[in-house]
Amino acid sequence: MSVRAVRQFAAMCAAVALSLQATGRAQEARPTGVVQKFVSAEGGLSMTQLVAMALDRSPTVLAARARAQAARGEVSQAGVRPNPSLMSDFREQIGGTARLTMVGLS
Repeated sequence: MSVRAVRQFAAMCAAVALSLQATGRAQEARPTGVVQKFVSAEGGLSMTQLVAMALDRSPTVLAARARAQAARGEVSQAGVRPNPSLMSDFREQIGGTARLTMVGLS
């Protein structure tokens, strides 16, 4: 490809990009009747209050909080009273009469 062909291709790409570029304006958000019932300054909740309520009532968030609370309870229980452990050991001499049995509790 020659230098001239590369320049023509670049110029054509720039022209296409400029022609496709459109100036857009954002549409104004106009709440519907249902939204106005719940999100309004006069008689409803604000968006921040709705988000806070959703986070408080979300099953996923509630389950995560319950797991965290259970883990905190396990940590505090482990610090209050250590779990008991039972150990046992049995040894026998193969072909002999020597036997040793040990049981330990800690």
